[in-house]
Amino acid sequence: MQPLLEEATGLDLQTFFDDLVRGRAEVDLGPYLAPFGLELEGKWDDVSEPLYHEPAPAPAPPVAGAPAAAPPAPPPQRPPAWLGVTTRSEHGRAVIRTVHADGPAERAGVAPGDEVVALENYKVDEKSLRERLGARVPGEAVSLTLFRRDELLDLAVTLGIRPYDRYEIRPRADADEAARALYQTWLVEPFPQD
Repeated sequence: MQPLLEEATGLDLQTFFDDLVRGRAEVDLGPYLAPFGLELEGKWDDVSEPLYHEPAPAPAPPVAGAPAAAPPAPPPQRPPAWLGVTTRSEHGRAVIRTVHADGPAERAGVAPGDEVVALENYKVDEKSLRERLGARVPGEAVSLTLFRRDELLDLAVTLGIRPYDRYEIRPRADADEAARALYQTWLVEPFPQD
């Protein structure tokens, strides 16, 4: 197929095919959506509010005649930590069902069928494993204790950022008039209002 498309377009499509057809590279949709005033936003289904709050700095003493200080910015949203596995419960034990390719668990040597015994030396089942991972941050190194058949293993895993559960295409707040007009021409409907 690649030679046929290269002949039809007159383009060298080697990188495209290597990365996106034969490989696992992500398609960056930003450049394709931006001319229409749109952007792609990833979301986690279970993360709607900021997960942590940093203490606000103490307010500066008021100065006579000075404008009031702006309210503090909302705290940043912390992305959820990700082990890179799916689990199933077997007789109250957390057993690895799948290990995501190139995820944190795969890099650490976790395999399907491994039984998770503990995270950071705390015994876990399927539910408590999720809860304990929820208290962690991406980039944090954790100790994962598991059984592989009859062998007890203690693996160091550096947690990653959990992939988004879903994506939404939404209008950009900074879309200019040209992008809004292009959107309307393309979809034959007005550009969404903020």
